[in-house]
Amino acid sequence: MRYLRIIAIVLSTVLLTVPAEAHIVQTTTALHLAPGDLNDRAQLQEALRSAINEILTKVVNLEPARMTLTGVQVIGEQVYAHFLIADAKGRAALGRLNQSEHERGDPDGGKRARDTPERM
Repeated sequence: MRYLRIIAIVLSTVLLTVPAEAHIVQTTTALHLAPGDLNDRAQLQEALRSAINEILTKVVNLEPARMTLTGVQVIGEQVYAHFLIADAKGRAALGRLNQSEHERGDPDGGKRARDTPERM
């Protein structure tokens, strides 16, 4: 768990030190939950709030205009939460990317469906 945090901090630091017009960060963190707390909605919400607070105060240095929980994984007894965070310009950039995909008629971003065979 410690290594995951160190990797997230280093990766976020590297990404944020590059001059960019828009900041978009994807990060993963471990939630502090006891094994039985995953079924307790109040405990899960508190763990998510705590993770968000930790990310915004210790990992990224931006004023989030958008923060999205993009996924949750349970590996063994550990729960991992994946977040996408964007500042105001990053939010606008994500909107443009999304709009561009829909205008092309390609909402999946060019990815083939898994059951579609590859053409040779």
